[in-house]
Amino acid sequence: MPNPTGYYRPRTIDEAVQLLSQPYIKTALLSGGALRLATDDLPYEALIDVQAIEGLSSIARTPDGTLEIGAAASLEAVVRSPDVPAMLRETLRRCVTWNRRNAISIAELVEYPETLPEAIAALLALDVTLVFAMPEERRLRLGDLQGNVSQPRLPEKGLIVRFEFPATNPWQTWGQAHVARTPADTAIVSAAVVLVVDNSGTVAQARIALSGVWDIPARLAEGAAAALTGRLLDAAAIARATAALNDEIAPVADYRGSVAYRRAMAGIVTRRALEACQARLAG
Repeated sequence: MPNPTGYYRPRTIDEAVQLLSQPYIKTALLSGGALRLATDDLPYEALIDVQAIEGLSSIARTPDGTLEIGAAASLEAVVRSPDVPAMLRETLRRCVTWNRRNAISIAELVEYPETLPEAIAALLALDVTLVFAMPEERRLRLGDLQGNVSQPRLPEKGLIVRFEFPATNPWQTWGQAHVARTPADTAIVSAAVVLVVDNSGTVAQARIALSGVWDIPARLAEGAAAALTGRLLDAAAIARATAALNDEIAPVADYRGSVAYRRAMAGIVTRRALEACQARLAG
């Protein structure tokens, strides 16, 4: 297919949705562009640049504490915002260089999850919800999409308007860990953990997400999370969680690591992430 021949720069969400809905014309959204324009496959005829839409790059908290990040916000803006959860800021700072953070939007990150799976794992652990305009508003939790990442690119489901992060719980703690060939490389295996504990130190809620141990970029480890819930976060609970994890992961070998290596590293990084949660609770 030839290169795109049409370029649109709408000023409103409604205008963008109308352009996306054009019959017989394959369109693609442009918000950032570093990942979209780097692909060799161009299954579209027109680009719709949403970066001029007012509010689509904003980062703000609502009165109830929900954090809203506009879909066109650059990863650099996400890293610089003190309102963004520290786990996501640290992950992006580590696995994405400054120049790429300026050229990739958060929506583009989710559209191409195989590019930065470690960041997708962090978003999953943080229980992010995607809000679409289709043209009616539709809300989808990222965790509900991850089992079907092979389906058509997310913008074909409608325009992603914003990302919503739940209000911070005062009893919430987090931890992350990864293994990579060098400090600057994409993680071979990573773990991101968000826990909510009660006043006795018992885990009330657990979200554990890993990258590099399934045939999709990242996924929630629901069995490991269930093994923690209702227990004190101690060495026995961590051992129970890593044992449950071993039963639910299904690594795929590649040039960076065998199945056995990825399986072993999954337990190690998950344990390290949970120990980081312990340390934060103790602090």
